[in-house]
Amino acid sequence: MSTAERTAWPAGIALLLFVALGLRVWGIRHGLPFVYNADENAHFVPQAIGMFGHSYNPGYFINPPAFTYLIHVALFLRFGGRDGVSDAYAADAGDVFVIARVLAAVLGTLAVGLLVWAGVRLFDRRTALVAGALLAVAFLPVHYAHLALNDVPTLAPLCLALVGAGGVLRRGRLRDYALAGAGLGFACATKYPGGIVLLCLLAAAAVAPRPSWGRRAGGLALAALVALAAFAIANPYALLDYGAFRDGLDEQSSASNDGGGKLGLLGESGGVYYLSTTTWGLGWIPALAAVAGAVHLAVRDWRRAVVLVPPVVVFVAFMGTQDRFFARWLLPVYPLLCLLAAYGAVLLATWVIERAGRPRPAWAA
Repeated sequence: MSTAERTAWPAGIALLLFVALGLRVWGIRHGLPFVYNADENAHFVPQAIGMFGHSYNPGYFINPPAFTYLIHVALFLRFGGRDGVSDAYAADAGDVFVIARVLAAVLGTLAVGLLVWAGVRLFDRRTALVAGALLAVAFLPVHYAHLALNDVPTLAPLCLALVGAGGVLRRGRLRDYALAGAGLGFACATKYPGGIVLLCLLAAAAVAPRPSWGRRAGGLALAALVALAAFAIANPYALLDYGAFRDGLDEQSSASNDGGGKLGLLGESGGVYYLSTTTWGLGWIPALAAVAGAVHLAVRDWRRAVVLVPPVVVFVAFMGTQDRFFARWLLPVYPLLCLLAAYGAVLLATWVIERAGRPRPAWAA
């Protein structure tokens, strides 16, 4: 392999991450100092600021606090504590919110890099790079990386869990189970629906061709322990203030099924709504490519199909039964959709090149 070939891959990844970050920080101060998104204004930044005046118990678990803690640390590093944050907020609240927004943008960019890593493990470099590029430019992940919300930050640990699941499927090493468990725990501690990646891990462990069943059981036990530890680290008061944690979960569940929906919701079928949002949140062509990739995997590579396809179906079916539905709530399965779309796109590109009678390119080998 030539020097150019050895440097092409890391250079390509670096360029991809540069573009992803650029798209996410471009216009990061939009609307500020006014915060027009109700959830951005009401949840994470105010909770992070409040921790300067009381304990680290958020006393609020409708949303898990991992992203809130990260914002709190970022504000401390930037402004130096309670007085500095108070002075900055009084002078220009936008200076405080932009710190949290940049943090969301950085985590969204990290998710792109981790998805490429997962794609290499689950498929190959070409598919991984296309999947990362899709997540880097897709409208919905880019748009919500501009807001101090937990939707996009959840994608980083979720993609880390996919890295582990890909390793479990390919080699079944204990370190891969631990990696998947860490990603799972941190994803759940950032946004509860991030737990959907558990299905990917369970499927990978079940269909992996190499390890014995005893090794699989031991790996899953390790993943469970690491996941619980990661969740406790990022959300310690779920254990230390379990009553408030349970009440927060109940309130979140009740809010999603209050029978009234919210002003502006269109249609009555959440499942149909979520599927329709992929045509603009991900794009028509990538959405169709994801369907094609899922069908081809189901026919030709059932092991990878079991890991990637059922979690999407289960997630859409479950979220579609809720009385409230928003496009950004589908973001936890966007990495899976990007992987399926990339696989379908690479298959199509290879087929077109071969039909044209040209030599099979090196990247399609």
